[in-house]
This record gives sequence, structure tokens and C-alpha cells, in this order.
Amino acid sequence: MRNDELAPPHFPEDTPDTRFPEGHVHGANKTAEPPLQHRPHPFALSYGENGAKVAYGQFTWHMAVIDFYFTTIDDGDSPFDGDHRMERAGQDAIDGVNVKIPTIDSSTGDLMDRNMPNVYHELDGYGDVYLVWRMVFNEEPNVVTQCYVEVGTGTTITDAAGVTVDATTYNRFDGSGTSSAEEEGTYRIKLGSVTEDALVTQDISSDVHWSFFLMERALGE
Repeated sequence: MRNDELAPPHFPEDTPDTRFPEGHVHGANKTAEPPLQHRPHPFALSYGENGAKVAYGQFTWHMAVIDFYFTTIDDGDSPFDGDHRMERAGQDAIDGVNVKIPTIDSSTGDLMDRNMPNVYHELDGYGDVYLVWRMVFNEEPNVVTQCYVEVGTGTTITDAAGVTVDATTYNRFDGSGTSSAEEEGTYRIKLGSVTEDALVTQDISSDVHWSFFLMERALGE
């Protein structure tokens, strides 16, 4: 067979458009092709008509609790009478990871939609986008009471106060020996920034995990 009789190379007649805005195949694709059921990365940011848009993401958290037990030294002869010593320590059962679905714009907003294909949720403005969560320890086991995505720094952030060095009874869960400042805290992490006429800045591109431990302290005679 002569070269001019060789069959021409085969190329596909219709090459699908590779642009997939917000979870769907672009309209340039053939109508017989079903929409692509995919989800962008958690908390993906984009532009909306009147503000930033954010994709579905999860806040996960884990808490471990360590227990210390102290006794009073009182043998009548020791110069350390009235002091305390740590007699034993232990740890509560290690629970699994907890999941909190954020709400939009505030603690009372709508829950993020986790259906497929993914829905982008429009926020109430442009600017820095934060994931905010509030923890109230004496509401165990639902320690994380609020979790939401907001634009700007409208929420006041407070760390749960630290624990002083002592041997007195201390338990954040029932208020023993604690103050209100030690029983709750509000935290945030910046997901990114969506500003008009500027590129999107994406600081977080995964679900957000918060892991910590709390101490309980008991004093016996």
C-alpha cells in the first residue's frame, strides 16, 4: 500500500469542553452527556453577585481529658503538713472525632448544603472569610455549640483562660473552681479572601480539625 493510500489518523470529532464551573459540565458539551458529579475542595472560595461564595466544608474536633488526684499531707510531724501531693492520674475514654456542619453568615444562619453536585453558598459581602467556632465546656458532650462562616471580623474572639498551678479541685465541665472565662472560648481561622477586582486568595483548602485536651483536678483529704 502506498503512503497516499494509508488511512488518515483518527481524531475525535467532538472534544468535550474541560471547564466545569460550580460542579457541572460546561454547556458546550453535548446535551447527552450527564453533568459531572464532583465537588471542589472543602471551603473553596469564589465570587458571587453580591459577595463571596464558599463551598461545603466540615469542622471536626476531638477532645481528650486528663484527670489528676491530689491528697493533703498531714502526718503531724512533717514540715510539709497542709501541703498537697499528686497521688494518681488517669485519662477519660478517648472519644472519636466529632463533626460540626457550619452555618452561613452567623450562628443562626442556614446550614451548609452537602448535596451533590456541590452548592456554593453566597455570603453577605466581600473581604476576608473566616470559619468561627464557639466552645462551651460545661455543655458537654456538645462542647462546640456554634460554628459558622462569616465575612470580616464581626465576631469577638476570646481564648478560654488558662489554668493556674495548684492542687485545688478544678473541673471545666461542672464549674468546680473555675471562672466564666475558663468555661468557654471563641476561635476562628481565615479561609481566604474574596475582594472585588482581585484574585481569590485561598488559605485553607481542606476540612478544619481542632484537637485539644482538658485537665480535671480533684483534691482529697
